[in-house]
Amino acid sequence: MVACGPIGQAQESGLGRALRTRGRIAFLAPDGNVQTADQAGNAASLTNDAGLGASQRAVVSYSLPTWAAGSRRVAFARTEVTERSLATTVVVSDGGRVGSEASTVFESAEHRAIYLSWSPDGEKITLLSGLQSRPELELGLIDVATGIYLPLDVGQPYYWAWLPDSLTVLSHVGGDGRVSENARLQLIAAGSAQSEASAPVGAPYNLQPAAFQSPAVTPDGQHMVLVTATGNQAALTLRTVRGGEEYRVADVPGMAYFDISPNGHYVALLQTRAPAPSMASSLSIFDIRQRGRSGAEHVRRLAELDESRALAFYWSPNSRHVAYLAPARPENGELTIDAMFATEQRFYVALRVADVRTGRSRLVTTFPLTQEYARNVLPFFDQYQRSGTMWSPNSRYLTFSATTSRGFPGVFVAAASGRFRPEFVGPGDLPFWSRR
Repeated sequence: MVACGPIGQAQESGLGRALRTRGRIAFLAPDGNVQTADQAGNAASLTNDAGLGASQRAVVSYSLPTWAAGSRRVAFARTEVTERSLATTVVVSDGGRVGSEASTVFESAEHRAIYLSWSPDGEKITLLSGLQSRPELELGLIDVATGIYLPLDVGQPYYWAWLPDSLTVLSHVGGDGRVSENARLQLIAAGSAQSEASAPVGAPYNLQPAAFQSPAVTPDGQHMVLVTATGNQAALTLRTVRGGEEYRVADVPGMAYFDISPNGHYVALLQTRAPAPSMASSLSIFDIRQRGRSGAEHVRRLAELDESRALAFYWSPNSRHVAYLAPARPENGELTIDAMFATEQRFYVALRVADVRTGRSRLVTTFPLTQEYARNVLPFFDQYQRSGTMWSPNSRYLTFSATTSRGFPGVFVAAASGRFRPEFVGPGDLPFWSRR
């Protein structure tokens, strides 16, 4: 287990000797500042003012470090709280070096940042925020070059995915349409003009969303994956973005979390009867290229993982593997899902990597989750994986945060092969790897 040995400085291991720098990892340092590092632990601090200010009249905190898809730029939210006000800014920085330049692209006393997501072309950022003046969440668009902010939509809960044209987002608002009159699926314009290939936007789809959170869009922008309901029956559905063709992937009796592989060939589906990831979850892989005529009963199931329980998963960039977290029993005591939120009992997970074609998996390591990940990322991992990944760009390594043997959260890197002991990168939490 990761937390069994002495943790606190980089450890020499077979992995350490094998590491080759690929991309960078962004995370929150223990003091609350944003840092990036390579696998060997060479860190750069992007901020230095988190915590109580020198005047002791303001508290600064940082959150949501999010990489742009095609560059080393990283965006993050800054919140400054005083006795009388709360100010939110969104900052963009070059995350690759110490002293890199940073620019503020959004400022507001009305918004509280909840989630950031870059457009595929790296020119815009969608911001989900809570509002001081109303109960709904607001989805807005930040133009990085100009700093212009455009409100797009409001609702709650709110989830979305970018289309590859960087001009349109597919949103799922209001939850399960079987229990909420406000539930809807909709394409929203997120650019000044639309390309000829982009889908029509504005009116909601004439579909009833079922129990899922974030929709997904294929890399070519032609198809979307979502869960729809017909009467009391719900199914994971592959549907053309423009409408007309629809393929049933799998029946969904409970809650569904899913994502499309980077090459667009497969869909991974995590199902659970509970309204959140639980120990009863199962993870399956479907080949969405192998489907019958429109309306056919099922897309071909490629594999069901040999580990029957899963809490969250992430596709490798080369689409050959899925890394996932499964509940693991600690050395003593009975494991319960509530232990994730306990102050004393640690919730252990097994990090496993599965072969997409066979479903066979191997254990990479076992470690206790940090409470920040368990509270803020795990319940919404399907939305987070639209903008972040635990995989290195070359699909060889994985990053994760674990509670160390000394009680503080630490950032680690492990070989996806499971051949080496994980390497300690440094103190920190909520790590995500850059895409390049």
